[in-house]
Amino acid sequence: MKPICIDANVFIASTKGDETYSSDCRRVIQTVADGKFYLIEPTICLTEVIRNISRYLGMEAGKIQENNLRSTEECSP
Repeated sequence: MKPICIDANVFIASTKGDETYSSDCRRVIQTVADGKFYLIEPTICLTEVIRNISRYLGMEAGKIQENNLRSTEECSP
């Protein structure tokens, strides 16, 4: 398994679903979920994703995305 760092815009486009590359973004994220890569992200990415999803899709969607991202978050000591 190799590391991958995904820009916040990939998460945002995949969640919004109406961007030109939304389906490509979903495929990239799915490869991580399938275990082909492990995700390395700066902590600011979480804030960027939640802020933008909340702005475009509403606070409830932002909270759901936050819970999804936090549930996959794993921190090393």
